[in-house]
Amino acid sequence: MVKKGILTADGDCIFHQISMTKYEAFNLKRDYDLDELARRHGFDVRQVEKVCRISDVLEDVSAIKFLRERLSLYGGTALTFIHSEKIYRLSVDLDFNYRHLDEKDWGETRKDIDAKLKELLYRQGYSSSDLAISASYPLARITVSYTNTLGTNDSFKLEIGYMRRIPVLKTESTEEFVHIGTHETFHVKTPAKEELFANKLCTLLYRGTPRDLFDVYRISKSKIDLEIFRKCSIIDSLMRGKPELHKLDIEKIVESINLDSNLRNVLQAEMLSKLDIDEMKEDVKEFSQKIMGYLTQNEINAIDRFYRLQQFEPNLIDNRGIFHSNIKDHPAIQRIAQKLSKEKKQD
Repeated sequence: MVKKGILTADGDCIFHQISMTKYEAFNLKRDYDLDELARRHGFDVRQVEKVCRISDVLEDVSAIKFLRERLSLYGGTALTFIHSEKIYRLSVDLDFNYRHLDEKDWGETRKDIDAKLKELLYRQGYSSSDLAISASYPLARITVSYTNTLGTNDSFKLEIGYMRRIPVLKTESTEEFVHIGTHETFHVKTPAKEELFANKLCTLLYRGTPRDLFDVYRISKSKIDLEIFRKCSIIDSLMRGKPELHKLDIEKIVESINLDSNLRNVLQAEMLSKLDIDEMKEDVKEFSQKIMGYLTQNEINAIDRFYRLQQFEPNLIDNRGIFHSNIKDHPAIQRIAQKLSKEKKQD
């Protein structure tokens, strides 16, 4: 017999006893038919289980006001389960950016977040030995290990970024997240889709994995405000350092990416069978080059002044008042400016 915790609306926990058989949905909130879900959606059962697990965690995060208000969902999980009409690839980790709402130092709030997340995971049946916590100044990572339905060891990650604690745009969204295991929805905080998608584009251009390529391919088919998307891409690029956005060799970046097991393992079977990697690359190159081609002279000047003089002038990029009021003091951009200044002094 195992104790399991169910969260109430105010974040309290009610425990009850449940029976379990070997390899039967251990640590899962519900009795999912994982084989049926895998067949229905066309994914590997291990990946479906992982998505059910991260969705269970996110559902409980959304039920706790303190966490819901301070953690903004980013990355492939937000893209897939909020903004995709049909699920073509799974995302199996939770990526958040912290939002600072308190008068006290954000470092103190960070301790509260860590404590509440660990308590949440314990309530779901995970033990302290299942959690590996890695913390650095800009990032907190919790790797959660478990025995999956096939009886093998597996894990998923929760990451919270603390350098991007100010959103790019004025307001964020509260969107419906679709739980793959229940097909029910719950509300989560997440950036406006242009900001979220711009982050994905820059992740492709500065990291360049097959998953990033597929995500941008899907984004290229979406309806978005391309001007806001472009401006968010500029800001996101400044948080990453060199090379400058408009100097990136998109052709070289995209052509260097090849289909690998990390993407194959999370793609829907039908999508994988029809996937034309060359067509995908061409679409992504055309889309990315189109965005770069629309950069205005003021936007290029803003990028140049940042890298040459370490002066961040968002007014050269935003003439519509779309950026957050504190964007000029964005910690991630300030950190890159300090790094560039230090490098210049060492030359």
